[in-house]
Amino acid sequence: MMSALFTREEMAMSSLTGKATNAFKNHEAKPQLDVKKVSAICSYINKEHGGLEAKEVLSIMRSKLNNEAKLYFKKKPHNDIQTFIQMP
Repeated sequence: MMSALFTREEMAMSSLTGKATNAFKNHEAKPQLDVKKVSAICSYINKEHGGLEAKEVLSIMRSKLNNEAKLYFKKKPHNDIQTFIQMP
């Protein structure tokens, strides 16, 4: 479902919160995904698959973002994220 609303690059270069992670506090945070789209995904999943809590859905989405980032950076030079973040 995320692939229908976000491009692979968008998923690789973004996070759910837009905040820096504890593991990489010295790095700039990735931009936040569109909150309305994330909320829509959570609502849809909850309606279709009742019983899943929002935090479970967000955890799955976070895994998807991490996997997309790994795939993206295998194909691209490692400095792409810094270039993307510094763009106005």
